[in-house]
Amino acid sequence: IGTWLGATPEILLQTNNRQLTTMSLAATQEHIGTDKIVWKKKELREQQLVTAYIAHVLSDKVSDLKISDRESVRAGNLWHLRTKLTGTLNEGVLFDIIKALHPTPAVCGLPMRTAKSFILENEGYHRAYYTGYLGELNFTSEKRRSSRRSNQENQVYKAISTNTTLFVNLRCMQLVENKTRIYVGGGVTLDSDPEKEWQETVAKCQTMLRVLGNR
Repeated sequence: IGTWLGATPEILLQTNNRQLTTMSLAATQEHIGTDKIVWKKKELREQQLVTAYIAHVLSDKVSDLKISDRESVRAGNLWHLRTKLTGTLNEGVLFDIIKALHPTPAVCGLPMRTAKSFILENEGYHRAYYTGYLGELNFTSEKRRSSRRSNQENQVYKAISTNTTLFVNLRCMQLVENKTRIYVGGGVTLDSDPEKEWQETVAKCQTMLRVLGNR
């Protein structure tokens, strides 16, 4: 399978014990030296579709679900729209949540089954690990209550936490022998302009191209 390297800006999910954080990340603009970003109807709609889907699939698996205000975030030379979703995991649902969140509408489309069938029939190449996810699952760490030598009594107390951090494998490259394959994509909606969508994928390649020395 070669070697894979990623520059993804998107977290599929992050947990600390039973506390969950995930996000909808969609819409793209190039950074042109200003932090004043204006998003158009197509981009706002695209991002809202992803947010609504994630909120729906989490509704019976997470309690106290909170949805943040939409914000513009920068990742390298690009801007995106992001909404964070947080809550408390119900018992024993982590793997159900992973299955529900993957694939996200941003990489598969909506309605999910119809879009997936269309992609498999028409995309024309094998994605391999592109648009999958990667990270640490149920990673256990411990933290002692006090690190001061003078407080030896508290040294015996420690907090143990179980953490998971999974990223959506976007903007990645695969190294096979002496070849490099770069994978990027874009979200296509009814309002999309094909030329602009193409330019967006070109912009998304730049982070990895700079690593390779093609400036």
